[in-house]
Amino acid sequence: MRISFRLYFQKNTYFEPNYRQYFLSLFKEAFKNSSEDGKDFFQRYYKERKIKPFTFSVYMPCKPVDKKLKLEGEYINLFFSTNDYEFLMRLYNGLLKISKRKDPFNLGKNKIEKIANINLLKEVKITKDTVSFKTLSPLLIRDPDDGSKYLIPEFCNANKEFSLMKKVSKEKFIEGMKISSEKLVKNFLNKDEKMEFHIDESTISMIPVIHGSKNEKSHEEYMINYPAIKGHFKIEAKPDVLQLFYDIGIGARRSEGFGMLEVVE
Repeated sequence: MRISFRLYFQKNTYFEPNYRQYFLSLFKEAFKNSSEDGKDFFQRYYKERKIKPFTFSVYMPCKPVDKKLKLEGEYINLFFSTNDYEFLMRLYNGLLKISKRKDPFNLGKNKIEKIANINLLKEVKITKDTVSFKTLSPLLIRDPDDGSKYLIPEFCNANKEFSLMKKVSKEKFIEGMKISSEKLVKNFLNKDEKMEFHIDESTISMIPVIHGSKNEKSHEEYMINYPAIKGHFKIEAKPDVLQLFYDIGIGARRSEGFGMLEVVE
């Protein structure tokens, strides 16, 4: 299940490169304002670390200027995807309420002038056992042997080294995708399922993603450079498993704007 909406800003608006965390703050605000029990719902999922059943992607036409991103135009399109109807409707209702209130919501240091075009998208139902996907947002595959590292296949020929990056063979990378995805299936579908991944090497590339985080004790914000990938790949699995991947994404940090997929016809 998916929803799309558009955020309008003043002309010549600049964003920090770690902009994903600001969109996540908008989602949190929407959840809190979704209904009378919105704050209770928010606390249930965010008071402690809890795996979230959603992912999102951003269409944000920008150009880099002095280590910031200058928005080309006046709006940003967001796409939110989940397998949980409650999350979808709470976001929808919360966004409607935020769009109507007098005090504007700030995305980082930038005031949102208008929230518009809030639409529930037509559902995609997967019935096949083999589906080709492409990434709509960067994909992070955590190293199963070292949770602080992220895997990048050697064939990407990454020309930069990152402290969080671990280069591995194509086979090891696919194994990491399997382990991560099998854990998602166990968590959300409560079953053990095997699957096969087939990567189109010609489409896979590494993209560095600057992402913001916060120290849980000091609450100080800092930036991390994540080694993510984008591209096309094929997954063989049962239709309900493939549907799960389409709905909530795959990989690490999905609810922070990573791992959203689209079906390639």
